[in-house]
Amino acid sequence: MKRTLLLLILIFATATFTFAQGDRSDVVQNLSINPPTISKVVASPNPLADKTTITFHTSKRQKVEFIVKNLLGRTVYRETVQTNEGTNRIPFYKDDLKSGVYLYTLKTSDQSVSKRIIIK
Repeated sequence: MKRTLLLLILIFATATFTFAQGDRSDVVQNLSINPPTISKVVASPNPLADKTTITFHTSKRQKVEFIVKNLLGRTVYRETVQTNEGTNRIPFYKDDLKSGVYLYTLKTSDQSVSKRIIIK
């Protein structure tokens, strides 16, 4: 009885794990149709005292929306920039933002990249 129960638990756990992993071919196919156009996103310095520069690479000329949100999800800064193919930089000044953790997003028509910045 105990062996049967243990065997059933093992089979159930294996089936659940296999199902949770799923087939990821849809993600790979989607990336080949719409390859990412934004990469190598870095904020430097981070943490920042007064100013940081968001540096990123784009594979084509495009409009990018730069959005900064607090941890409650409230947008505290928004700017749309026209990027060029290659390396791009967006200066960001803390202005009257309080110390803490913020999330910034670079958003195009088909991609969104989010990272965090820390204000001292």
